[in-house]
Order: sequence, then C-alpha cells, then structure tokens
Amino acid sequence: MDWMKLLSLVGKDQGDNDFQELATVLGEQPQVKETPLSYNDPEGGTLYHKYLNSGLELGFRAHRLNHIHIYVQSHEGYAPFQGSILDQNAQDWGREALMQALGSPDSQGGGKMDGLLGYIRPWVRYEGAGPALRAEFSQDGRLWKCSLMLE
Repeated sequence: MDWMKLLSLVGKDQGDNDFQELATVLGEQPQVKETPLSYNDPEGGTLYHKYLNSGLELGFRAHRLNHIHIYVQSHEGYAPFQGSILDQNAQDWGREALMQALGSPDSQGGGKMDGLLGYIRPWVRYEGAGPALRAEFSQDGRLWKCSLMLE
C-alpha cells in the first residue's frame, strides 16, 4: 500500500471511489462495525472499516474518513501491516529513527503504567499541513502502530 495514497484518504467522503479502489488493492473487503448507540456520541458515532489481513482500520465520522490506524505489529486479530510508512518498510521503523526523520514531535507521552488503563505505550504526535501522525511504540522501541487523523 502506497503511503501517499493513505495520506490522501484522510478527510475524504465515505462514498468516494478511492475506498472501493483501496479494497481492490488490498484484496479484501472490510469488516464493518459501528459505535453502539448506547455511547450517545453527539456526532453520531464512528463507522469502522476493518481490514484485518492488511493491518488497517479506517474510522469514518460524519461520513468523512477521520482516522486510519496502521497496525505494524499484530493486535486483536489484525495482521501486521506489510506496506511502507514514509516510504520505508513499516517493520523497519523504531522510535529513534522516526524522530530523526521527522524531528521533534509536537507532543509525546506514555511509556508508563496507569492504574486504570494498564500500560500506556510510548507515543509521539506530529501535526502540520496535512493529517496528524501519531506513532506508538512497543517496549523495545519498535513501531507498534501508526495513526493518521484529522487534526
């Protein structure tokens, strides 16, 4: 999967032909799930397109692509993403390499235990002209998940 193509999807309308093309390129149809109505979300909830074999999850809010989660390591039924991130194999990224490539993050945190949530993975967030990028890392410093999202 082409990194620039993923970037270009964020913010697009759910009915855009690019999402049909994505399913064709990935070679799988998404599992579609929706936020339960009991969550009482004022924006109407999120519609999730889960590409489990490809390691991608797309979240639509108000019929626009709000975020893409890219699972670089296996997680809850998702296979590891086999494409590129920033034109480099997703599996090759680590925290130091990403920060060297992108510079100082706009915000960062995690890497600690929380009494309610459990372990919070270390993360960095970059904001700018396009979609925000949030990267989470495993305890050994390898990229665990990357998210592209509307700011």
